[in-house]
Amino acid sequence: MANSRDHRVRRESPYLLMALAVIGILGCTVLVSGMFMAQALVPDYHWVSDTISDLAAGEWEIVMDVALYGFAVGLLAVSLAAAHAHLGGAGWSIGVLSLAILAGLVIVIGSRNEYGDSDDQGVVIHIYLYLVYGLGALFTLAPLCMAGAIRQHAVWAQRTLIGLAVVWAVLCPVFLLSPTSIDGLLERLLGLIACTMVLTLCVVFFQRGHRARHHDDHELRATPLRAARMPEAGSPQAKPMAGGRKSPSGGLIETSPRGQRLPARTSKPT
Repeated sequence: MANSRDHRVRRESPYLLMALAVIGILGCTVLVSGMFMAQALVPDYHWVSDTISDLAAGEWEIVMDVALYGFAVGLLAVSLAAAHAHLGGAGWSIGVLSLAILAGLVIVIGSRNEYGDSDDQGVVIHIYLYLVYGLGALFTLAPLCMAGAIRQHAVWAQRTLIGLAVVWAVLCPVFLLSPTSIDGLLERLLGLIACTMVLTLCVVFFQRGHRARHHDDHELRATPLRAARMPEAGSPQAKPMAGGRKSPSGGLIETSPRGQRLPARTSKPT
């Protein structure tokens, strides 16, 4: 099983995996940085009672929108990495599709959903609650579907994804039913869980890409060594040709296919 797994690793592009993992990490970094920057710019904003949604509306909405776009790019990068390093099984495929759909949902929410400012001008999506339901369902589905296959790479990653998915599934209904005095805090906790899911996958893919690069470098170093160890034809180290060699008396010492020595044979006089 280990040999087949190593064979799959060697067929993957190590630098692509590591690049996509880095993009995923940067996406989470942009989201967190943008959130802190936006709440510092918005006046009279309280991070416990006011939600992240309130930051995506008003005068400084561009800051939070860009942060959401960055997170969407990170989700898409992780989805591509998961598709490239497919660990097998229908569950992993469902996880790949879920991550791609999540990226699309985040882009839609960031670009078109003018919630929080009572603005009815322009293109406004009035199905925000359904988009939230989609985020809640897919952020639960993706890690659970991918946890089984990721066990072959890292047990810690499997346990982390399952634990995060369970906490996410519990907090989602609590957030929807919570009073407005604490919904901002709960929304930040959900965002932190989502980022941790993405970061867990990024670490796994980066490690996998690093191992694939290690295999490639090892093969490149081993190839000239194997070539140097092969003796040239006619050299003393070269093995005698199958069929035998001459004895000091002029006879032919035959060898069997298994390397056993047969009696010497001399040519008959004519």
